[in-house]
Amino acid sequence: MTATMGHAALVDWTGTPIVRDTRPPLERIADTAGLREPWGSRYVRELTPEIASRVLRPDADLGEVMAFCKRLQRDDQVFSVTRTMKLQVGGLDWQVLPFDDSPKAEEIRAFVEAVLMGIPRFAQLLIHLLDGVIKPLAGAEIHWDVKTWLPVGFTKIDAVRWTWNRETNSLMVRTIRAPQGEPLPPNGFIIHRSDEEPLWDKLAWPVLFKRFATTEWVRFTELYGKPFRIAFYQDKADKDVILAAVRELGVNAAGVFPEGTEIRLEEAARGGATSLFQALKRECDESISKIGLGHALNADARTGSGMQTGNAAKKVSDENRQALAVALADTVRDAIIRPLVGWHFGWQYEATLPTLKLAYEPPEDLKATAETLKIASDLLAASGEAIDPEYIRQKFGIAKTVKRVSVTPPQPQPGSPAPDNTAPATARELVEVRPGIFVAKDEAGQPVIRSLDDVHALAVRLAAKADAEIVGAVKRIAGESESIDGFIDALFERYDHIPHLKMAAIVRDATLTAHELGREAAR
Repeated sequence: MTATMGHAALVDWTGTPIVRDTRPPLERIADTAGLREPWGSRYVRELTPEIASRVLRPDADLGEVMAFCKRLQRDDQVFSVTRTMKLQVGGLDWQVLPFDDSPKAEEIRAFVEAVLMGIPRFAQLLIHLLDGVIKPLAGAEIHWDVKTWLPVGFTKIDAVRWTWNRETNSLMVRTIRAPQGEPLPPNGFIIHRSDEEPLWDKLAWPVLFKRFATTEWVRFTELYGKPFRIAFYQDKADKDVILAAVRELGVNAAGVFPEGTEIRLEEAARGGATSLFQALKRECDESISKIGLGHALNADARTGSGMQTGNAAKKVSDENRQALAVALADTVRDAIIRPLVGWHFGWQYEATLPTLKLAYEPPEDLKATAETLKIASDLLAASGEAIDPEYIRQKFGIAKTVKRVSVTPPQPQPGSPAPDNTAPATARELVEVRPGIFVAKDEAGQPVIRSLDDVHALAVRLAAKADAEIVGAVKRIAGESESIDGFIDALFERYDHIPHLKMAAIVRDATLTAHELGREAAR
């Protein structure tokens, strides 16, 4: 922000006065409502060195520069590179972060986040604003609801509608009522531009050279792509007839010639020339990619691009994405969040505004992160410290947790024998005949299983009893719950109380017993 000489009010870089509590006018000046747009004829039909040298001058007309930029973006490589650059930022997840940990800051943060999420096509607005990195600037008119003073939409401004008033040194927008441009109302527009020089002037010459190479390549192919047709005749009277037949031979690949006529097809040696045009075009495409993305590895695969080159390109892309995301968030904070907080909470919070945070960080390897946290937890445990559980929840995106209830084993009555902790859960009905092998026993305690049918019958009977206990426990939990979420939380909390280990023990013991019977039969 700079203060202009002779003016008491501060103005921003567009020359628009900075008036904090001024509400934008009720009329949306940028809306064309389907009317014929007078500025629609401002376009560049063809890219030429004359036009490029004219728009690259410091005193060039902003409208002509914008028309030149739109023509640049019709190039296939420029379109691909700029689209990739905008989508990798506009498609990021985002959140609103509070200024500090105070309750008021959290209240403002929640309000701003809810408002931004309610703006229709908010991601499309971000993508449109990123055009200001390629062009001198990009902007949109914000639609404020006059009753609630909340943003409810926006109108994207065509690049050729922007104009710069040299007398007032301010940015203006062309409208239906003022085709030559009218001043921007305070707090009515959001405008984004690159913190450094925009990319369009760097892209101008590579696009022009590429276009010349492509044009000459097509002309060369048209002239020398087909073989030359040479006819030798004996009678001069047949000259015109043979000439017409040779021309027809080039179109229809067929012709009728007098007897004795000799036809030769000669091809031009065009390998070196075509390679020159192709190399020039590829060099221009790589220059465009480097200007827009910082590297030449984009949609075009290059032979010999190994892992090291790919990692370097990824690092450059991550850095570019971060810079673009931070600059875009600053624009949204200044043009939307600032007046929103000032009008609804008071301008005393202007210095403590929440921040729009785009998730520009590359995705983490959660497995490696978990292993690192495990090592750190073990090291901290030695000194009696631990990692904050809230940090772990945020790190792994865990939205909700519940506390599990620990199971306390029943205490033995005084005078009763000590329980055998090594016995299985079904020790009343099974006896261990070999280490890890359990079979049924009779009244005298002797094994009664003699075949696989005995194993199956016993396993089914025990499984039915265990299943009934599990179902009964789940039904009791369901009867005590008032909602599905409550049932799920209660089921998780009481998981250790559910006799699921009995079922596991039955399956394990039946499998081992069947295996032992098979070994006995084999002996």
